[in-house]
Amino acid sequence: MPEMSSLLQFTAVEDRTPGSYILNLHERHPKGDIYLPQYTVKYSGDSKYLPRFAYYSQLMQAYALEMAIVSLRLNKPYNMGSLYWQLNDVWPVSSWSTVDYYGTYKAAHYRIREVYEELMIHTLHDVKSGDYIVYVVNEQNKTHFCLCNIKIEGYNGAESFFNITIERTVQPFERVMVRRLTK
Repeated sequence: MPEMSSLLQFTAVEDRTPGSYILNLHERHPKGDIYLPQYTVKYSGDSKYLPRFAYYSQLMQAYALEMAIVSLRLNKPYNMGSLYWQLNDVWPVSSWSTVDYYGTYKAAHYRIREVYEELMIHTLHDVKSGDYIVYVVNEQNKTHFCLCNIKIEGYNGAESFFNITIERTVQPFERVMVRRLTK
């Protein structure tokens, strides 16, 4: 869904509710008006307030694209690249684009720039074992010495599961598992 500043340009006051006739006309996915509120309620608890709905829909889009891109990048050497498309929209619409019709960046556009950095450090949480697995992906044609300070905390910030420093040399175009952290 576009930013609120963009939504205000093509909707009347009475149309500024999730599920309104005008917003449904501007939905690209045939079932987007069903799926988007379900996921937004799951994470935000409220899908009736349009600014909050638009904000959480963008966060979900950013998270979904990040998960997809990171999983592809971590699958080296089986997958040696990824690409995302639908950069921008040609009319005001709710879509997977990361730049809306008015040229406004969505949250995903900012996140994707970070996810495609040439040197990426990523931590995966193995839900079954409870372990945290730290990876480094080097997309540059030079060796990097990485000094990773890893701190994993509980949601409240009071509980610290890990607080360690790892040193690792990563070769050009290498994906390497740096450490598996076990609780």
